[in-house]
Amino acid sequence: MANIDAARIVLGDRKSNFLLAYKGYLFARNRTRPTKMYWRCIEKPCGVFLHTNVFAVAVDANVVIRREPGNHRHPPCDSSIVRRDMAHRMINIVQADPCAPVRSAYDSVTASQPSLSADSIPSFSVLESKLLP
Repeated sequence: MANIDAARIVLGDRKSNFLLAYKGYLFARNRTRPTKMYWRCIEKPCGVFLHTNVFAVAVDANVVIRREPGNHRHPPCDSSIVRRDMAHRMINIVQADPCAPVRSAYDSVTASQPSLSADSIPSFSVLESKLLP
C-alpha cells in the first residue's frame, strides 16, 4: 500500500479524473499558473488549499508540495484514498491482460489486503464498469 502522507495523484470520480492525496486528505485541482498548481480540499465546507509544482496530472506524477495546507475542518479520508488506490491496481491488472476475467482482478487485489476493514474495500458492483476494457 502507498504511503498515506506522501503527495500523489489518485483516481478521481466523474467530476475530476484525478485527485491529489496528501496526508490523508483529497484535493481537487483548482487552477494552474505557469509556476504552480493550486489544489483545494474536496470537502465543501473545508476549503483548505495547497500549492504544488506544475506537472502532467497522471497517477505516476512527480508531485512536489510548495505550500503546505492549513488545518482541515474534518477527519482524514484515508479509507477513500485506499479504495482509490485499490481501484487503480485493479485497472492496471485488467489493462495488462484484457482477456482475463474482471472479477479475478478484483479478487486478487482485495485478497492482497486482508487487514482492511469492509468500508475500505470497494464493492465489485461499483467497480465493474470502471474495470471493463
